[in-house]
Amino acid sequence: MSVLPYLVAWVLLLLAGGLSLAAIRRPRLLQALALAAPLLAGLLWVVPRLLLDSDTPAASLNVAGWQWAMDETAWQVGGAALLLLLAAVLHVLLRRDPVEPPAHFLTLAFGLVAAAMPVVWAAEARSLVLGVALLAVTWLAAYGLAAPPGPAVMLRAASRWVAPLFLLWFAAVAPAARPVASLLAALPLLGVWPSLNRRTPAPQTTSVALLLDGLPVLAGAAVLAAGLPGLSDAGALLATAIGLLSVLGGVIYAWGEFSIERLASTARLVLAGLLLVSVVWVGSGALLAGARLTALAPALLALTAGLPPVAARFGPRAVALALVVAASAGLPFLAGFPLLTGLYEAWGSGAGWALVLTLAALLSLWLAAVVTVVRAAGAGPAAGTRAVWLPAVALLPLALGLLHNSAGQLSSVGLLVWAVLILPPVAGFLLGRFAPLDAISGLLRDSAAVRLPVAPPAARLRVLGSFLSGAFADAAAILEGENGLLLLLGLLLLLLWIA
Repeated sequence: MSVLPYLVAWVLLLLAGGLSLAAIRRPRLLQALALAAPLLAGLLWVVPRLLLDSDTPAASLNVAGWQWAMDETAWQVGGAALLLLLAAVLHVLLRRDPVEPPAHFLTLAFGLVAAAMPVVWAAEARSLVLGVALLAVTWLAAYGLAAPPGPAVMLRAASRWVAPLFLLWFAAVAPAARPVASLLAALPLLGVWPSLNRRTPAPQTTSVALLLDGLPVLAGAAVLAAGLPGLSDAGALLATAIGLLSVLGGVIYAWGEFSIERLASTARLVLAGLLLVSVVWVGSGALLAGARLTALAPALLALTAGLPPVAARFGPRAVALALVVAASAGLPFLAGFPLLTGLYEAWGSGAGWALVLTLAALLSLWLAAVVTVVRAAGAGPAAGTRAVWLPAVALLPLALGLLHNSAGQLSSVGLLVWAVLILPPVAGFLLGRFAPLDAISGLLRDSAAVRLPVAPPAARLRVLGSFLSGAFADAAAILEGENGLLLLLGLLLLLLWIA
């Protein structure tokens, strides 16, 4: 596939960001521009793919030694970024806040997505480092402009980009270490550890927060795709351990408080861990679907948290949460299906049924937390139908991105895999509906707590000093005895024999 149509879409995003500021005093022109730019960019993204054969080799573009290309990974990851952009734009326009003009946030949104595209297109290690560096600078600028934090917060946010950039630079200069370095560099981008954004977004900055949280995830997926082919068995075990620990941490955090806001922050931990585990066991197919699930499902929850409850039983909040449950459970025709089916088949073919049951139990607890929030989604005073369903239009691009064409995979899934696939949503529903939630939440917190004796550093240093001085005194007393030289000689002979 040629890169040229997608470069046109990239230039269109840059122009839209600049024109948004120019049209700040013309609201109708600003609204038309904000809607037209992501829609035209989406057409430029989809139409060339429909006209050309998807099996056509990727055509690379060489600019001053930097190489860029458009392949299947870049097409799907970039498409997910455009869906995030469209959802953010719709959220800005439908909120209609008369106090804060939307031009400021629209410019930040267009600039962030444009800065993420070079990461998606990078065809070699040096270009990937350049793309991530450009995204880091733009991300930090948007992070500071959306809701200005203090200098200490900005410094911490900037420091969290240092490790991914250093690891990607190391992968570029040491190709043998590229798989493991890419894996470690992807962790903060995916939101596993350390998280790039730890601030709770204010209502007026939710649209920019969608991109601040979602675009690094897509960049992390591109980094994983670059280092995945050469990953060793040790690297696969490392990714599996980190992924399962991330899922466990997200489950425990989600059970601390049952709210949509809490789910939005914990969903990235759970889904990023699931993505890591699936990528090393299933391959690139799980990577593309998992990237969309990890980036779009938390954004769907974040937008849902701002919707008021509705008097009807199935309002937009309940529908959006049910979609997240279905996608996380791996139900057919959703993005989680290729991840979980491929993972269960890979583990079930060997001696990995213990891992299958462990992951199924963790997903059951996660889905139980989501089901509990679904039950409470209609709590509170109900708003009018128009006041609820009109802002919910911003959820449609994210819901569309969670869909997955799995018709060709249904017949190849075994009965045991179907049984394990159905187990977590059923168990999650029963736990969320009938289980004593407070008791389970306390049990999870107690099981994850690590109780160590806490003492001031000075006291611990004094204890260590007294221990060492006592040990030296005992050794000196032994050597000063009448058999001290014999003991010393025996110790030297023992060391020589060991050596």
